[in-house]
Amino acid sequence: MVDAGPLYAYVDADDQHHEACADLLETYPGPPTVSTLVITEVVYLLGSRLSTQAELRFLADLASEAFDIETVHPTDWLRIADLVNQCRIEGEGKSSGTEFGARGSSCSFRTGRLCSFTRV
Repeated sequence: MVDAGPLYAYVDADDQHHEACADLLETYPGPPTVSTLVITEVVYLLGSRLSTQAELRFLADLASEAFDIETVHPTDWLRIADLVNQCRIEGEGKSSGTEFGARGSSCSFRTGRLCSFTRV
């Protein structure tokens, strides 16, 4: 599951992590998974920090099925709330609240702007 930071860096050629993120996403075996919550955040960041053109390029990548898009499952909302609260308690700042529960054989990942990127 890819968070907003690497996706933003992938689009922004001036970002200090652009090359590493572009290389990772372009060589990843199969389409990387992106949540609809992260897509909203990336589109906002691209439009407000870069340009409409950057936003349109990213949307074109989504339309070309370069990414596997996953929606939030209803049972995940309480887990997301737990993670947001955990970040608040730990004093690590605000969480983006992006996390999916383990369903089937997939693993769960917690992501956040200021929370540590950890596997849960």
